[in-house]
This record gives sequence, C-alpha cells and structure tokens, in this order.
Amino acid sequence: MSWKSGSALMSDIIDVLMEKIPNDQDRQEIYEAIIPCFEAHDCDTLQDCAEDDEAFHNALYEVDQSYRDWFDEMQEEYEGDTLDFDDEELEEDD
Repeated sequence: MSWKSGSALMSDIIDVLMEKIPNDQDRQEIYEAIIPCFEAHDCDTLQDCAEDDEAFHNALYEVDQSYRDWFDEMQEEYEGDTLDFDDEELEEDD
C-alpha cells in the first residue's frame, strides 16, 4: 500500500463508521484510537479526510499536532472561513 492510499482507506472507513455509528462522540473515540495506527505506517495524508466527518476532524485535531498547528494557522489566516462537512469547499463569510 502506498502512503497516499492510507487516506483513501481512511475515507472508506469513515463512510462505514458514519453509517454504522450515528453518535459523533463514539466515532471520534474510534478515530482517536486508529489515527495513530495509520500514522505509525507513514500515512501522513489523513488531513485529506478532515471534511469527510466532523468527528474525524475533531479526532485528528486532538491527536495530530501538525494538523492542529495547520488548522489553527488556517483559521487565523482565513478568519470567518469554516470547514464544510457537506462536501463543499471552504466558504468565506461576507
């Protein structure tokens, strides 16, 4: 498996968990447990999945310092923008 295929696999896992586990907090706890497994195998593209599920974004923010730093910097730079968890791009408030 290539390093890039890890985010594709995680995206598939997110789809399954969103279907089977409706509670955001429960999914976040699962994500927090499995994200380090992906990172231990050099998958460094999990941020590609951040908009797939808000619970995944929250988990990634909690366990991945580089994602937290990037996200906080992005929030400062694009104040008023938000992540859109409905498959749309970032939108800027006017």
